[in-house]
Amino acid sequence: MEDVDGNRYLDFTAGIAVVATGHSHPKVVEAIRRQAARFIHMSGTDFYYPAQVKLAETMARITPGKGPKRTFFSNSGAEASANRRTTSS
Repeated sequence: MEDVDGNRYLDFTAGIAVVATGHSHPKVVEAIRRQAARFIHMSGTDFYYPAQVKLAETMARITPGKGPKRTFFSNSGAEASANRRTTSS
């Protein structure tokens, strides 16, 4: 990063939902542009999305074990924890 006085800094302070690719990395910006042209907001708990179903099927296929498998998508760790408590009873 560079400030208004021309001082250059390395940004080692990634925040929530930030990956270590640097500020406005061209590949990340392009991926965001492509995705924004398709969906800006996606909530798999509200609507049917074929890509999410395909992901769940793929996860079930590649997860080790012979028994039945289930996939649960949530919006947060809190929802995942609540579901774990509910379904493990």
